[in-house]
Amino acid sequence: MPLAGLGALAALLNLPFLLVYLPKAAETGMHAWTMVRQYTPSPLDMLNVGERNLAWGWLVRLLNFTFRPEMPAWSEQMTGFPLALLALFAAALWRPAGGAVVKALALATALTWLLTLRFGPVSAWWLVYEGFPGAKAARVVARYQIFLALPVTLLAVAALARLAPRMSRLSVGLLVALLLVEQLNGYAPTFLDRPHELARLRAVPPPPAACQSFYVTAARTESRFGEEVANVYNHNTEAMLVAEVIGLPTINGISTFNPPLWPDGLPGTPEYAAAVRAYATTHGLRGLCGLDLQRFSWSVAND
Repeated sequence: MPLAGLGALAALLNLPFLLVYLPKAAETGMHAWTMVRQYTPSPLDMLNVGERNLAWGWLVRLLNFTFRPEMPAWSEQMTGFPLALLALFAAALWRPAGGAVVKALALATALTWLLTLRFGPVSAWWLVYEGFPGAKAARVVARYQIFLALPVTLLAVAALARLAPRMSRLSVGLLVALLLVEQLNGYAPTFLDRPHELARLRAVPPPPAACQSFYVTAARTESRFGEEVANVYNHNTEAMLVAEVIGLPTINGISTFNPPLWPDGLPGTPEYAAAVRAYATTHGLRGLCGLDLQRFSWSVAND
C-alpha cells in the first residue's frame, strides 16, 4: 500500500511536467537516446561532489584521475552526495528504521536511483526513456540526484537516530561535525555575483504603460560566470529574469528546444531585428517594447 501511494503521488506530481512537455515533445521529437545516455550518472557520480569539496575533493580527484581522466573538473554530473551522508543512507537501506512508509521510501529511492545509473554503455534508464510519456524530454539524467537529496537526507538522519544511542557522545559529535563540514564546497552553486545581478534588475525602470511584452535591444557587455558575452545565451537568460521580476512577458528566452520563429541572433544585428519582426507578426503581438540592457531604457515599437 505505501508503494501504491507513492506511485499515485508520483503520477499526480508529474502532471505539470507532462502538461508542459508533451506538446513540446510532439513538436520536437525530444532528445536522442545517445545524448541522454551520455548524461546518465555512473556509480562514481553518486559521490561526485566536485573536486573542490572541502572534505572529499581529494577523493573525487583521485577517482576521476584513476577511472575517467577525461572527466572535467566541473561537469553536469557533479550532483553526488558526500561520503558520510551516503554511508548513513546505505545504513538506512540495510536496516530501515520506521514503519512501512519509511521502508517504501527507502525502496523507491534505491530503485529509482539504480534506474538512472550507467554501467559502461548500459543504463536501465532506457526503460524509462522508452516507457514513460515525456521521459525523452529529460536530457541530464544526473540531475535526478538533486531531487534525491530530500529522501536521502531523511533516511540518513533516521539511520543516525537509530545508531546514536549505541555510540559515545564524542563519536556522535564528530560524526555530526563531519556531516556539516562535508557540505562545504569551493564551487559557487550559481557562479553569479548576487549583489551585482540584483543591482542590474533594480536598475530596470518600469515599462511604459503601452508595453504588453518586450524583447532585448542591447545586451550586457560583461560576462557573468565566464561565458561568452557575444552569445545568444547572454541576453535571453537575462530577459527571462527581468520578465519574472517585473511581471512582463518577453519573446526572448532560451531552452534546449526553442519555439518556431524564435528570434535567434544577437541584439543590434539585422538578422535579429528581422527575426523579432517576423515573430511579432506571426503571433499578432501588440504593444511590443524594446529593453536596452546597457542603458536600462525602454523603447516603444510601432504596432
